Amino acid sequence: MDFSLSWEIENLRAAVAPLAAERALDLRFQMPESVPEALWGDPTRLRQVLLNLVRNAIRFTESGSVTFVVSSQPPQGGRTRFCFEVRDTGIGIPVEQQSRLFGAFAQGDRTTTRNVGGIGLGLAVSKRLVQAMGGEIGVDSTPGTGSLFWVEIPFKLGALGKPEREKLPTPSEIQPRRILIAEESELIRDILHGILSRQGHRLTLADNGAEALDLVQKEAFDLVLMNIQMPVMDGLEVTRRIRQLSEPARNIPIVALTANVTVHERNRYLAAGINECLSKPINWRQLFAAIGRYADSGYTSTRCR
Repeated sequence: MDFSLSWEIENLRAAVAPLAAERALDLRFQMPESVPEALWGDPTRLRQVLLNLVRNAIRFTESGSVTFVVSSQPPQGGRTRFCFEVRDTGIGIPVEQQSRLFGAFAQGDRTTTRNVGGIGLGLAVSKRLVQAMGGEIGVDSTPGTGSLFWVEIPFKLGALGKPEREKLPTPSEIQPRRILIAEESELIRDILHGILSRQGHRLTLADNGAEALDLVQKEAFDLVLMNIQMPVMDGLEVTRRIRQLSEPARNIPIVALTANVTVHERNRYLAAGINECLSKPINWRQLFAAIGRYADSGYTSTRCR
């Protein structure tokens, strides 16, 4: 599909900025104006790879900076080769371990891994995705100095004027909401938090259904963004139980974010009390519009996209 490279990079920056801020790291993004804007490719997989690399850089950097750089080469054979570099001032990786990093479950120093978490699967997945897009991925690192992970992928240029660049609404365009994000995936939670917090929304995060239900009973929210597939209690059961609570909690608008929006599943969601369901990958314009629709607590219409 046609996609905006600068839009994807801005989403990436928004997703990782809170993580860098927590560690007091200097987060830098560099994308020259000469880099083509509209590309033809798979933005979802590109986003997954880049987010994994930047998150890893932040996790393994205790102080200093993480720098993300985009560059491109002159077109050849109808394609333009793009290079994405993630440089950090972290712990670095010994040369003898670098060749194993992109194997399934490979890790560097296991003591360090225990401290920062992770099972080493992300880089293996990233390599497979990059290769599927016709690209390459690699690393250059010096222990104690930092690491440079790089990705090169060829893309066709998108049609001129496509896609229309989506403008992130300002806080004045969407009244800030008190939003509960019930989502199992840490990655998606981070993305939602990064984007929505910049719009002025006050966010609370829950990684399982039982925690989400407990929070709804203890705190007042304007909206719940509900994943359907969650541990302990799935999103449909959470919704059913919320609808059985006393007012005003029982009337809270619930928007489902799910990859499964068949006609059969849609009917199940609505029957459980979901107000609206949006599909994954997240369409930000649709999500912002949905948030804006819930200015009134009495909103009860149902729809699925």
